[in-house]
Amino acid sequence: MLFEFVDRILDRQPLRISEENGVVRYRVGYGTTDAEQILSVLSRLISEYGVDPRVRRFTTSLFSDSVGNDDRSGQVRAITSFMEDNVRYVRDPLGVEYVRSPVAMLDEYEKFGMANGDCDDQVLLSGSMLHSIGFAVRPVGLHLYDSEYHDHVALQIQGDRGIVNYDPCNPSNPFGEPKGDILPGRFAPENA
Repeated sequence: MLFEFVDRILDRQPLRISEENGVVRYRVGYGTTDAEQILSVLSRLISEYGVDPRVRRFTTSLFSDSVGNDDRSGQVRAITSFMEDNVRYVRDPLGVEYVRSPVAMLDEYEKFGMANGDCDDQVLLSGSMLHSIGFAVRPVGLHLYDSEYHDHVALQIQGDRGIVNYDPCNPSNPFGEPKGDILPGRFAPENA
């Protein structure tokens, strides 16, 4: 609470402006990098949407009879399978950083049988789904195309055996080890 207050006074935290048509708008702060601010926003949004009843209801609907009682690895597999099969990577418009809400992406999936979004959209959706069933997750910045800038986001999941890397945008190897240094965000708070 104190850190958030100091960040607001020093204008280091992004400020939520609006949400319309499933796109959340923020004004960025000063004093921290864009990547740090994006990770901060994603962490807060994962926490916010991770307690949304619709996100939880949809997430638990993915668990077939093959997912046993408190089968955490089966639950993660069900979510990653959904992401691989039903969410397509589509870039944002040039010069604009969209962050689509998980609810908007689920609406799109239910209407068209496929949802579309870039890395931050997919991290927000999968992170919110995981958070909704009790997983501690945090967004992380990665160097995908540029060694000087964090130009990609993925997730880290706190598991029984430590932290697991998860990139929902990499269906061929979603749990692979990321290349380069990782800029860790904060774990999504338990209370939104």
